[in-house]
Amino acid sequence: MPLRHSAISSASLTILACIVSLMDQPTIRREYRSITAAAYSQPSVVQI
Repeated sequence: MPLRHSAISSASLTILACIVSLMDQPTIRREYRSITAAAYSQPSVVQI
């Protein structure tokens, strides 16, 4: 069990490191900001 937990932790750290390195690039950061802005700028559906 400890070996499996260690592998999962290692994979999680690797994925996190990749995300951080990608987010550090200005083009990716701009694109992410654009996607986020588009997602939150849409009006929400309100039930009356």
